[in-house]
Amino acid sequence: MTTFLTIDFYAGFACYLIAFAAVLRYLAKAEAAALLVAQWSSAAGAGLLALAFLTRWIEWGQFPVSGTIAPVLMLVQLTTVVALPVVLTGSVRALLCFYVPALSLLYGLVVAISVARGEAFLEEPPSDALNGAFLTIHVGLAFFSYALFLVASLTSVAYLFQARHLKQHQLTQLFHRLPPLERLDRTLLRLIAVGYGLFAITLVLGFIWAVRNEELLDERWFVSTKILRAAAMVVFYAIAFHGRQLGWLRGQKLAYVIFCGFTGLMLIYLALGIANYSNLDFWRASL
Repeated sequence: MTTFLTIDFYAGFACYLIAFAAVLRYLAKAEAAALLVAQWSSAAGAGLLALAFLTRWIEWGQFPVSGTIAPVLMLVQLTTVVALPVVLTGSVRALLCFYVPALSLLYGLVVAISVARGEAFLEEPPSDALNGAFLTIHVGLAFFSYALFLVASLTSVAYLFQARHLKQHQLTQLFHRLPPLERLDRTLLRLIAVGYGLFAITLVLGFIWAVRNEELLDERWFVSTKILRAAAMVVFYAIAFHGRQLGWLRGQKLAYVIFCGFTGLMLIYLALGIANYSNLDFWRASL
């Protein structure tokens, strides 16, 4: 890892830690200025990550997402990009109390993995098989979909928090600063709708690419862990989205389903990545 990327990597983590500390300050003292610090610090952290990815993209000429570390950091960066406009809508910055801790935890997990395994951030270029504008669009849309799903999951936690405190008549300071349940429900629906639509497009693009580049793939690529995980995700969000549209999943039911489903899918992704099974039976052994 170059000195620049090393500094960028840890400076980005420091920004998210500052944002996390600001959120804790807000929860303890209810200082509105603390949320502004959290907002700008997380934005700075996302900007540093974007700078690192852009630097490597220009240098390698390929979308710089490979290994275990880079994909998770790409998710952190894009989730911040998705979350900040949600927070700014109607000046509902208190949602940062749910977004920032999760993103800081993910970043911290990456730092721990990097130190424990000695794996550098964006040190090795992706395989040549990942080159090309078509595949770059496919991978980029996939990560943007994951970011929307993560924001939806964290928003569902905010919904459950509001619902529980309203039911128990525990009207805390944070309760008053969060949006009403109806608005959180609509936000959940929009996030799921956009994420589900983009992810469906991503799968179609991926299938087209696979058919056109079959010589790069293993004979059993269609039943690899990567494909099975993607299929499970699209089925899950199809059920969630259409269930909400048909009135089967509303309110707390939808929030529980979104949170538990995404958490389960994320844990599977991380477990496969750490065990180096995320691409099992996908690429040809020679790649």
